[in-house]
Amino acid sequence: MLQRIRTEQIYATSNTYDDFSEQLYGMTIPFLQQVTPTNGQTLFTLNTAYETGTGQLKVFLNGQLIEKDGWYTETSSTEITFLSPRYSDDVIIFRIEGVGGGAITTDSHTHVANYTPQGNVNGNNAVFQLSYYPKSVMLYLDGIRQSTSTYTIVGNVLTLDEAPVTGVSLLMDLIV
Repeated sequence: MLQRIRTEQIYATSNTYDDFSEQLYGMTIPFLQQVTPTNGQTLFTLNTAYETGTGQLKVFLNGQLIEKDGWYTETSSTEITFLSPRYSDDVIIFRIEGVGGGAITTDSHTHVANYTPQGNVNGNNAVFQLSYYPKSVMLYLDGIRQSTSTYTIVGNVLTLDEAPVTGVSLLMDLIV
């Protein structure tokens, strides 16, 4: 069975975006940074820059989202200054949308269910050839899912720790 996600069209909110990645702004994994202040600390430096004044930065103080007005000022694209000193038992989390790692990616794969590997099931053979180079595997002997500790796969070769006896059904579900 093949599963696909298809995007028909993505609209930019501005016609000034130059490339597709800019159109996907906000669809990346956000940058997160947690800091524990020293008593009296007001200035905090972020490990990555953001665009000030855009709402791209979200600040959480002890688990609560706080508003910029009344709590802090954006000193620069990498610094904020709290209007009142923070305490060493505070936990501050900076969340910046659109600049984190792991931008949306695509991955093409196919699900293959009830696949029978090539090789003799005879009580002596523990090595089986696969027609695929799987990314993920679930192995079943007589319908019972096997632990990954009972076999290895290198490339397109399946090696069982113990050879299955004659008559045992050997099936696999694969993502390739």
